[in-house]
Amino acid sequence: MASQFANYSREITDLTASVRSFLASPQSSRSVSLLISSKSSLDQCEAILSAMRVSVDDSTSASNRKALMGKVKRIGKELEALGEELKRESVRLDRSELFGSQTQQQNSSDPFDPFGAKLIDTMGSLNQTTSLLHSTQLLCSETEATGAHTLTTMGAQREQLENANRNVSETKTIAGQAKTVLRKMGRRAAMNKLFLYFVILCLVAANCAVIYYQFIKS
Repeated sequence: MASQFANYSREITDLTASVRSFLASPQSSRSVSLLISSKSSLDQCEAILSAMRVSVDDSTSASNRKALMGKVKRIGKELEALGEELKRESVRLDRSELFGSQTQQQNSSDPFDPFGAKLIDTMGSLNQTTSLLHSTQLLCSETEATGAHTLTTMGAQREQLENANRNVSETKTIAGQAKTVLRKMGRRAAMNKLFLYFVILCLVAANCAVIYYQFIKS
């Protein structure tokens, strides 16, 4: 999970670098297409951040989880700040287009460039499609991580069941051995009783013989 978290962090760093580059560029060089691309990159960052939260939840070390969660919160604040800046830039570009479109309609009517607006729309659609594909890829990664975590949990449960099965088998073996010992002890007790009865019988017979020879024959 740590390597996956690091990969997510690098992806966010690369995407936010392009957004910061757009915001740091001169206002005259900023265009709607670049703004759309920056928003798409920011949306991808939000999706990656969600995947990072999932990877942090699957972490096993409490101290490591606390440190990673702190980094996730810091990245979330940075993305929120970048989103606010993009919103302000979007408002500025909308105003520029609003006032610039009137001047363009009055001063320029170029019949040889009919594809400018369509090109911007197409780029926006492509950026949205790329963002959707990236989100789908992240969702697949999250599903794969969840599946791996489930398999690990099932493996641990299987090991516990196998240990319990072994314990039951050992208990049955010990119970069988105890039953055998008890049977042997019962046999020995019976033999001891028979021997005791035989000794008593011999003593009674000996006493009878002594009485007979002492009193009757004399």
